[in-house]
Amino acid sequence: MRMSGIAAVGSIDAGNDFAEALERFNVPGAVFARVEGKRQDIITAGVLNLRTGVPVSYDSLFQIGSITKAYTATLVHQLADEGKLDISDKLYIHLPRFAAVAGERYAEVTIRQLLNHTSGIDGDCFVDTGRGDECVGNFENVAAKLFPLHQPAEMFSYCNTGYVLAGRIVEKITGQYWRDALRMRILQPLDASRTLVLPEAVMRHSFAVGHQGGANGAGMQVIDPLLLPRSNEPAGSTPWSDMAGLLAFARCHWAEGLCAHGNRLISKEAARLMRRWDIDCPSHEPFSAWGPGWALFDWEDRRFFGHDGLTRGQAAFLRIEPDTGLILAMFANGGDMRGLFMEMAGRALGKGSVFAPCHKFPPPSFDGSLEKYVGVYSKFSDALRLALRSEGLHLQVEPRNDPAGIVKPISVMLQAISQTVFVGHITDVSTPVVLNFSSFDPDKRPQRVHMHLRAYGRDGL
Repeated sequence: MRMSGIAAVGSIDAGNDFAEALERFNVPGAVFARVEGKRQDIITAGVLNLRTGVPVSYDSLFQIGSITKAYTATLVHQLADEGKLDISDKLYIHLPRFAAVAGERYAEVTIRQLLNHTSGIDGDCFVDTGRGDECVGNFENVAAKLFPLHQPAEMFSYCNTGYVLAGRIVEKITGQYWRDALRMRILQPLDASRTLVLPEAVMRHSFAVGHQGGANGAGMQVIDPLLLPRSNEPAGSTPWSDMAGLLAFARCHWAEGLCAHGNRLISKEAARLMRRWDIDCPSHEPFSAWGPGWALFDWEDRRFFGHDGLTRGQAAFLRIEPDTGLILAMFANGGDMRGLFMEMAGRALGKGSVFAPCHKFPPPSFDGSLEKYVGVYSKFSDALRLALRSEGLHLQVEPRNDPAGIVKPISVMLQAISQTVFVGHITDVSTPVVLNFSSFDPDKRPQRVHMHLRAYGRDGL
């Protein structure tokens, strides 16, 4: 893969090693930042677009993806500070139209369960509801027709849909479209003028495009289409930012809601609540737990809060250590982006270039029957087909209702680590596929499985 350009603001001890790492992980371009106290180091390497060869700069815009969820959660907690809602409120109180369509299906779901991904609502529905600002409101009816994956608070299942509904609650209470509430209530107080939502605003700046390709970066090309539909923008389908804007938001949350200029974005109590440990995530995932706003990460002897974002061919990563104020962040636009981030994070933490705290598996101890795992497990956007082959259990990921093309077809053999954990390794991807099985019936057949933080139910459950 052809690379060009390397630049630095400050001095992370990486230098040309960053460009070399991009080559190894098949990443066209990236920005990495390390902030601690008053010191802020930002390095860049590679290109924004393989077609144009324009180099990445420290102020280039990348899509932040699901890091947007922390912004939406901040808006919700602002409204709670103002007494306009309580996160223990039932969803139906604030969205009566949703209630009328859904009936009793989601009557017990609370706002908090939207924020910590325990609502049970199917989370990956990227139906296009138009380019206008009514897109979030239009999505309300679509979401109300989805069938639940589990009962509220029964388990964790990552849910984009829940955050769109949280954004819709913001719209209903403020009387503003979500993007306007974001700009006026968060971005302007942070002076984050280069955090943007609409592509026509992004086009005025230096911006990245996503890429996809085959093994070893062969055939790496600009992804098409570039963007996800606006219907999911409160969950992260459309926002972009430069690194400075993201770091301003991160610093504010490390300072428990206090902006750099001394103005308060949210109360100290709300900022602390957002990073509270509400529910564990499935084991051996990059995330340890979730609170009503932030993900939590136990990295060996250190705890961080933060979020990741993944869109079409781009990814963003953010980690904040509350005890020290250390902030690690990265944007990238294709290839093995998580692998690159974990290597850079390991270097920044003095852990070396091989750093994967969540993927240290115990010795295999499986003594059951693989036949009991065979079957199809599904949710709205895709299905997992598990079949027995001569060499073991095989996973096939099959798109179903996926108009935005977010589901990546996967075909991989699985290794049983235990009765509940199976692992698959994909060529040229450093992060393994982890399946966590649960809800075993009397015959020891699992009725549910989690993959990529999502819950899937066995067909016929």
